[in-house]
Amino acid sequence: MLYQIKGATVISNFIVSETIEAPDPRAALRKVLKLYGRLRRGYEIYTESFLNPAEYPESEPAITIEPLLCDHCVFKIGHVIRNGTVTQDEYMLFCRYFHPMISNAVNMFWTDVFDIPASDVETEMIVRIACEFLPRVDDRGHLRPFIKRNIQSRLIKMWNRKKYVNENKAKSRAQLQQEYAMSSRIRLETSDTEVSRNTMIRIALHLRESGQELTRKQKKEYYQLIINLGMHKECLKSEYQIQALENCYGRDAITEKEFGSERGRSQSTIHITKRRAEDNIIKYICKNFDE
Repeated sequence: MLYQIKGATVISNFIVSETIEAPDPRAALRKVLKLYGRLRRGYEIYTESFLNPAEYPESEPAITIEPLLCDHCVFKIGHVIRNGTVTQDEYMLFCRYFHPMISNAVNMFWTDVFDIPASDVETEMIVRIACEFLPRVDDRGHLRPFIKRNIQSRLIKMWNRKKYVNENKAKSRAQLQQEYAMSSRIRLETSDTEVSRNTMIRIALHLRESGQELTRKQKKEYYQLIINLGMHKECLKSEYQIQALENCYGRDAITEKEFGSERGRSQSTIHITKRRAEDNIIKYICKNFDE
């Protein structure tokens, strides 16, 4: 029997509307739980029936269930995400395919963290899947188990960093943020370009060593000064990444959505490009200025 289930997920409030074939409503709900995670209370279940085509010849055909992406399609969409040519439809299909897997992992491993919402973590994992996990997949194992293991491993690592940053050196996150604030005061109180440049290098090295992630406000301040010093042009080879960084953090900064509209690209593409630019700057500094 076919059941139509409508509702929203507990973690990310993702809207679910699925047609499930199952022997009874409980079995249908279990399939939805496996695909999307738990639903909020108030979800709806309907029994689907079909019209007799002979009696209603002008009726519209029954809507078929949309098939899951094949592995080839997953790799294809991952490739266009990495090179910045993904369409909005492709990106949404990619997100929908991996949403249940990510949502379940977030529900299990991303607990007691209130300053970073689950939706931001899901977006982060989508970027990680496309740009980091998929390129490492080989023919020795299955795609989905490999991606699932990497998502769980990365979430555990992120959670540990969030809760117990730099544990080996007995520094709390509050201490590390205080160090960053001290570095910020140094750069704000001096007009010496060389001093500011050295401060940016020390912060990048500190971020790599500690595993700390800047808050949105800190990130904005950091990359604004990187741009003012011209260091982004030294660190980045891609003109497109330079433009994305300048438009999102520069003096006349605009939103990712606005920049995407100007360039005819989706907001998700701009976000990925900007994120890769940020990562590449830190990598370049750590590679070339590590003491």
